[in-house]
Amino acid sequence: RDFGFSEDGAHVAWFRVRFITDIPNRIGSEDAMSWSRRWDDFIDEFNKAFEQEPSVSKVFHSSRLWVRAEFETRLISATLSGSLICLISTFVAISVFLGHPVLAMLLTASVMCIITCLAGIVFGLIGWPFGAIEALELLIVLGLSVDYSLHTVEAYNRSAATQRFLRIRDALQRTGGALFGAAATSVLACPPLLFCAISVFHQFAAIIMLNVTLSLLLSLGFLVALLAIFGPMQQCWPQRRRVPPAEVDTQKLSRLSDGVDSPSDSPLREQALGTRPDMDSCDLENHLPSKGPTMGVKRWCE
Repeated sequence: RDFGFSEDGAHVAWFRVRFITDIPNRIGSEDAMSWSRRWDDFIDEFNKAFEQEPSVSKVFHSSRLWVRAEFETRLISATLSGSLICLISTFVAISVFLGHPVLAMLLTASVMCIITCLAGIVFGLIGWPFGAIEALELLIVLGLSVDYSLHTVEAYNRSAATQRFLRIRDALQRTGGALFGAAATSVLACPPLLFCAISVFHQFAAIIMLNVTLSLLLSLGFLVALLAIFGPMQQCWPQRRRVPPAEVDTQKLSRLSDGVDSPSDSPLREQALGTRPDMDSCDLENHLPSKGPTMGVKRWCE
């Protein structure tokens, strides 16, 4: 097992020397790579010392510890680079869709906080080892962490209030109940996976439940605090916003809902809108009184 002969059996072709060290097998990847580099330096010096000897071939070293350490190092590097790409993509996409880079920065900060807390709980408190499956799960939940924060920021951006507190209250009134219901259904759908025979499903269910819980708490807590301090009051570029009810003549809209059933009466519609001709026809339907037919307005929205 530790040596071999040439084909004709005349001389020794190779041999192996085993070393017993006091390096623990569960040592961290960074410390293991440091020891590996020390062995590299020692082997290089040995090969240089016998470089002129034709009967001595080059020596190399190997260990399962070096393989594990290099795998974990590359895995961590790939996970960090993938997370960075996801965060940059999130920032760019949210900046385009919401029309404000400041809101995108606040949302990205909330997502980073969610992932950091999740990694601290899973790998720090629970003590799971960081492997390929855990890295893949982190990249998956990074995308799931955007949803709750995005709905909160989008509701804040669409609010017509002129103060941060009022805009935050409006956003929470619009999305708070829906976010809590969505989080509850997601968390309640995961417990069946805990009874599966495959351990990967256990980890995935636990990570999903933790991620949803953290996303809900931080989107309604940490992100709201950021909006209260840094929330923008104006948009960087024009974007349609819902018109407050006080700016619409409801009497003219009532006449419009009672007598209009085709989009051909656009002058009456423009007169009802008054000084807000940029108001969308779907917004017009939201300001109509509850009585009377609204077929014409619904047809415009379609």
